[in-house]
Amino acid sequence: MIAVDTPRDYELPKKVGKWLDKNGNKFVYIYGGIDTWSATRVIPSDEVEVLYYLMPGKHHGNARISNLTDAQKIELAATLKKWLNSKVNMRALKIKK
Repeated sequence: MIAVDTPRDYELPKKVGKWLDKNGNKFVYIYGGIDTWSATRVIPSDEVEVLYYLMPGKHHGNARISNLTDAQKIELAATLKKWLNSKVNMRALKIKK
């Protein structure tokens, strides 16, 4: 194996963050409250249309759509339907009633 020295752009995370603040529409962010990766999570600006869920007590292995509350799943389904102009299979979300 040959090692390749590639240049690093240490400003890239800032550039991506600025782009997401202005252009990051129609993203769904799901983070666990006790997930170490959440320390570097994207916190959306008010200028973009996104869904953002920070799940208390969840981590990288269980911060999932399946563990959202029923109200959050309904919000997610309605938003995806609007964004995609398509039906959403509500049964796949396993909403408890």
